[in-house]
Order: sequence, then structure tokens, then C-alpha cells
Amino acid sequence: AKTYSTHRQLLGLARRLGGFVVDTHQVGGTCPDAFVAIRGTWHAVEIKSVRGRLTKGQSTLKASAPLFVWRTDEDVWKAFRIRLDVLQVRRPEPPRAGSL
Repeated sequence: AKTYSTHRQLLGLARRLGGFVVDTHQVGGTCPDAFVAIRGTWHAVEIKSVRGRLTKGQSTLKASAPLFVWRTDEDVWKAFRIRLDVLQVRRPEPPRAGSL
């Protein structure tokens, strides 16, 4: 089974965000690359390069069952329902002792 350079990176990010990852990319065929539990719900995940396309079997699977297609970190954030614009907001520094 073919893996992309981002395979490890994206599944690692999912783990850091609290997901439980079962990597199944070696099964091949129409089996998704991984299954990821996010907040107690399992999701099938197919990992593709930025320009990679789903095979006919993967497209059929996606049409009949939920399937995340992850290409970038942003796709993983979206799966975890974490908004990027919220993450980029800087929190104000707490006041220093004696400055009040």
C-alpha cells in the first residue's frame, strides 16, 4: 500500500489532538488508510497527497459511508472541529506582579 510523506505527520497530529488512531494503510484495496476516534466517534480516514485522487473503490466507499479525506493539517483540524482562526488569536499577556 502506498503512503504519502504526510501520512505519519497527519496521523501524528490527530494523536496530539486527542484522537485514537488505528493505522490500516497496509491493508490496501478499498480499506481506508486509518480509523480515528474523535471524541468517542470512529471515523474512516483516507490520506492523499495534495493532488491525489480517490480510487474508484474509495469513491464508492465515500458515497456510501462517511470518509474523511486528509491532505493537509487543516483537514485534520476541521475533522476535530477546531477553527484555525480561533487558534491564531493571541491571548493578552497577564499583568506582571507590581504593575497593577
